Amino acid sequence: MAVLTHRAAPPAGLILVAAALAAAGTAACRSTPPAPVPPVPEPAEAPATRSEPAGRVVPLPGRPEGLAFDPGSGRLVAGVDGGVAVLNADGGSVQMVDLGARPRHVGLVEGGGAVLVPLEPADELVVVGLPGGEVRQRVRVGRQPHDAAAAAGRIFVSDESADTVSVIEGSGVRATLPAPIQPGGVATDGESIVVIGVRGRRLSVLDAATVTERKRLDAGVGPTHVVAHQSLAWVTDTQGNEILVYRLGARPERAGRADAPGAPYGVVLDAPRSRLWVTLTQTNELLEFRVDGDRLRRGARYPTVRQPNSVAVDPGTGTVYVAGVAESQLQIITPEE
Repeated sequence: MAVLTHRAAPPAGLILVAAALAAAGTAACRSTPPAPVPPVPEPAEAPATRSEPAGRVVPLPGRPEGLAFDPGSGRLVAGVDGGVAVLNADGGSVQMVDLGARPRHVGLVEGGGAVLVPLEPADELVVVGLPGGEVRQRVRVGRQPHDAAAAAGRIFVSDESADTVSVIEGSGVRATLPAPIQPGGVATDGESIVVIGVRGRRLSVLDAATVTERKRLDAGVGPTHVVAHQSLAWVTDTQGNEILVYRLGARPERAGRADAPGAPYGVVLDAPRSRLWVTLTQTNELLEFRVDGDRLRRGARYPTVRQPNSVAVDPGTGTVYVAGVAESQLQIITPEE
């Protein structure tokens, strides 16, 4: 025989309160969409040049983007369609190295003598020897490797579409570290590795020796690239039209900023002359800053080739190289002292 248990109905007021809370919760869920992901900072779409570019301009086929100068071999390396071009210091004697994909950045190995070439479409980091242009190593890394830097016997690669940093040691990847959202530019002063999360607007400072993160910091309105030297780092805030200065070391912090109107993008440091060179993609210009510790003093401006996304410097002579991706040109500038 079934036993019927009587349960008292809840008070009417309690029912109304519960219904109201449920309705409010449902409405809140419906009215609170997920936070939008900010757009990726990009260089400005450069207008046609209005002034004759400074210095000398030579053709460089293959939409050059990404430059590095190796002092030991005296070679300039540019990323081009299908791989890299290896040039003499005067921009002549082009040697094409076919890698099967086009890089957007190239960097030097520790001590020089070879370049690091992240191949975004292939998910590979390639090491190309100098001056001969031979392929010394190919390593599979994370999705869409964008930039790379070498320190402490390791290579640190920003995997832009994986939100990670691949750490290469020896013949392969030995560690994979979390990175700020969509890591782009990477640089080192030999002890610290600085990674820019371009979509996340954050900067991560890693210890190159221990392969650990020291700190994450705000990186402005829309950062893209970074260079580092002797416990300092300089970041191009492309959307914010500024150069941001950071102190590295054990307690990283932002140290200052300088105005750079014109969508600053490419950046390189001439350490022997304490000069920071920045390309302005909105105005087709090269802007000089004099470096005094963590302070920047604006100097000369030079008209450039169209769409100057990349810049490199010969630290021996001070010669500055600018790649114009729009019209496949290389610009060679000898700055005034």
